[in-house]
Amino acid sequence: MTGSFASKRRGLAPGKRAPNLPKVPPGQSLKRPAPPLRGPKGDPGVGGTGAPGATGPTGPAGSNGATGATGATGATGATGTFAGASGSSLGYASLNVYVNASSTKIGTTFQGVTVQAVTTWSVAAHVPDGNFFLVDVAAPGGGGASGPANTATTAGAAGGGGGARIRRIFSRAEILANLPIVMTADLGATGGGAVSVSGTATSTGVAGNDAGGVTFGALLFAFGGSGGAIGGIASVRTGGAGGGMFSAGTTAAGATLGASATGGGLGGTTGNPLDSDSGAGCINSVNGRVAMHGGASGAGALGNTNAVGFNGGQARRGGGGGGGGGGATTAAASAGGIGGTTGSNGNNGGGPAGGTAGNNGTPGQDGDLNRNGEGGGGGGGNFGVGTAGSGAAGGFPGGGGGGGGAAVRTTGAVTTGAGGKGGDAAIIVMGLPGP
Repeated sequence: MTGSFASKRRGLAPGKRAPNLPKVPPGQSLKRPAPPLRGPKGDPGVGGTGAPGATGPTGPAGSNGATGATGATGATGATGTFAGASGSSLGYASLNVYVNASSTKIGTTFQGVTVQAVTTWSVAAHVPDGNFFLVDVAAPGGGGASGPANTATTAGAAGGGGGARIRRIFSRAEILANLPIVMTADLGATGGGAVSVSGTATSTGVAGNDAGGVTFGALLFAFGGSGGAIGGIASVRTGGAGGGMFSAGTTAAGATLGASATGGGLGGTTGNPLDSDSGAGCINSVNGRVAMHGGASGAGALGNTNAVGFNGGQARRGGGGGGGGGGATTAAASAGGIGGTTGSNGNNGGGPAGGTAGNNGTPGQDGDLNRNGEGGGGGGGNFGVGTAGSGAAGGFPGGGGGGGGAAVRTTGAVTTGAGGKGGDAAIIVMGLPGP
């Protein structure tokens, strides 16, 4: 084939010449080149480490493991700072005694500390040192009556009742939870005033005044004794009743035999109280009645006798009752009665044996950290002219005042014995160190 036909067969453009073709080895086609020769397969290649993947979600909590064995005992801790008192150490963290701002006891020493006026604890800084507080409220004593004046035989006056003494223990937490704590402490009640008469005049005397009370905020309170009563000139007379924890002693006129004054407290009584926090009552014409934490009653008097005054009642912790005044006739006079004790000897009122002025009773001894003061002694009677003995003041705190002596006139003027003042109230707070 030649010419243009041959060019078309070979795919050449007309007029073009076919290139020189290579020689084809025998057995091979010109259209497919022989496959290339292959070497042996190489080992797989190792790629580099990829970047870390994102953190997966938290898995569910596993079950609790078994309880481990008990660890070894730790070393003993250091010794604390609290140490008990020994030798002459007093043993308390603080001690404070509070009285009425008008009391003559302010600035004096009582049980080793200076007495101060009542105050108010408003904030924690006002509370004295102590983890626990032993608080005593000692109520005031009632005043004794003044003696009667007569122209014939007559007995002396009745004594005043003692104040209650109540104690409780409070933790510092209780004290702080009850702030502010307002303290009040009344003065002891005054006795009846002496009476002067002349000619044919007579007098029944003047009754002693009733005492108030004492409070330590809303936490603790106690009440005072009532005053010695008066009656007719030659009638029976009733001693003041002792105060209790919840009420004061009552006053009775005592104009008839058997009249009585009821002691204050949970179970006030005309006799010896059944409850330890109640005051004692008094039936006229007998010695005063005894009490425990309440006040004892003052001595009564038996109208128209020239008798030695009856004795004031005794108390374990409350105030003692005042002794009765001594009687008198137109020719003799008798001694006053003994003031009620609160743990020591009572106090005798001095009575003259002849026609001289009567002697005053002996003041009641003061109490201490555990008891109120004693009752004052009764004044001695007097006859003729002059002045009968006055009843003595009750001891601090809370003793009842003694009754005044009777005065029997023969000629001229006479003056009866005044009644004794009751002991002032007090609040005693002892702070204890505690564990």
